[in-house]
Amino acid sequence: MKYIAAVSAASTITFSAFAADANAENEKPQGWWERESLVLEEATNRLLPDSGFTPILNWMGETWSNLSGGLKHGTTFDSLITFGFEQDIEKLSGVKNSGRIGLTAYYYAQSGNFENYLSGMSVASNIFSSNMTRVFEVYYANEFETGVGNFAFRIGQLAADEDFMGLDYADVFLNSSFGAIPVNADLGLANGRMAFSQYSLATFGATAEYAYEDFSIKLGLYNGDAGDDVASNHGFDYKLHDVAFWYALSYNYSIAGLGGTVVFGGNLHTGEFEDLRNGGTATNFYSFYLAIQQDLLCDDEGNPVLGAFCRLAYSPSSEIATYSKYIDAGLNWFAPCKSRPDDILALGVSAVNTTKNARNYAEAEGERLGKYETCVELTYRCQVTKSFSVQPDLQMYFYPESRSGDRQTSLVFGARAELNF
Repeated sequence: MKYIAAVSAASTITFSAFAADANAENEKPQGWWERESLVLEEATNRLLPDSGFTPILNWMGETWSNLSGGLKHGTTFDSLITFGFEQDIEKLSGVKNSGRIGLTAYYYAQSGNFENYLSGMSVASNIFSSNMTRVFEVYYANEFETGVGNFAFRIGQLAADEDFMGLDYADVFLNSSFGAIPVNADLGLANGRMAFSQYSLATFGATAEYAYEDFSIKLGLYNGDAGDDVASNHGFDYKLHDVAFWYALSYNYSIAGLGGTVVFGGNLHTGEFEDLRNGGTATNFYSFYLAIQQDLLCDDEGNPVLGAFCRLAYSPSSEIATYSKYIDAGLNWFAPCKSRPDDILALGVSAVNTTKNARNYAEAEGERLGKYETCVELTYRCQVTKSFSVQPDLQMYFYPESRSGDRQTSLVFGARAELNF
């Protein structure tokens, strides 16, 4: 039955695309059908015209099933509500170039912890968290255009994965590794708290960016303590100590009329970590990453039809790091059905390698930690309307921890619905 379920999952991905394509031929979108925000944007424009106020209200609902391998078979459900606002200060004050302020917060709930069914080095969903109501980012931001380039900055309570590591073409994937790279950001301090701010924990920080023509450089300085991902943490449970420094250099280029971007970045954390060699402590974790995004095929209007990306990461801090090397790559097919220009069919693969010190430490603690793990993800984002999408998703893990200890391949099927109010 598990293999029948797997075939059905793959069929669902294909059917979502072509069923939607058939419906599009018979129905012409009108009114709310074309709104990127279902009701809030239009209501704000009517009630607060030219106010510069942008409300945020987004819902995601998911289901995930482990069909084979892993710890045991089972299904969970989860839901994430994101709410907040952004306010253009110039619209209120009339002062030119006065910037903007913003806030985002979450409410997350799940029917059960999916790690009870699959304990992998990557996480099936990028919204998994503890049950919570939590303030995320609170910030002031501004941008300036000058004759020698453009400058921008943000300051407040920030998350590093909002500013670093990400690629546009990797955003469609649901597996968490395609967002915050495990080698660069998946690390706990000696006291067990998170060293790097990332979903769903933000901490005090600031970023500055300079861009000139096709080149840009971004620097980030964050507090070295992001807190604990527990239900009682409402977003401000962190202490001000240590420093997490990030940097990224980006260059946009074109080859034979096809656009691309290359990014080199990394980080340094001055905090105190557990030394995996002897159980003591060590300081100064650092890592690097290289990311490339490339258009492979464009239509007559220059819009990408096929796009690819690849990211590599490495950490020399083997006495501290659990993961030493990482690679992912993916292929995006934009608008696989011509009448549905916003749909994306994507295939991605990620692989992570653990350090020898981490494996030895786990063995001494009576636990098992594999040398590496690979995950393949096939997903189809069907943009039903501008504000509503559904996304069936199929993931295969090689070879996660299993109850029997033989590390069997695991097959996971999930689906996400998203509505932007």
